[in-house]
Amino acid sequence: MWTCYISCEDASHQAIRETKANGGRHFEVIDDECVGCNLCMFACPVPGCISMERVDSGTEYQNWTTHPNNPMRVDQN
Repeated sequence: MWTCYISCEDASHQAIRETKANGGRHFEVIDDECVGCNLCMFACPVPGCISMERVDSGTEYQNWTTHPNNPMRVDQN
């Protein structure tokens, strides 16, 4: 079964590309679309088939707690 692909496709991330060749299927992660939710890893029926690895995007994570428009923001100074 292709539960990793289905879970990613149904969760609206669409970060796994499926290709068919020589009567088989090949699945590849689209790095720019992957959000690291781990859903594919948990859905995969093959133990240890998928491993997640943290990748530094090179940009600082932005969130509401430090946003200038938030009157209750946390100052990072």
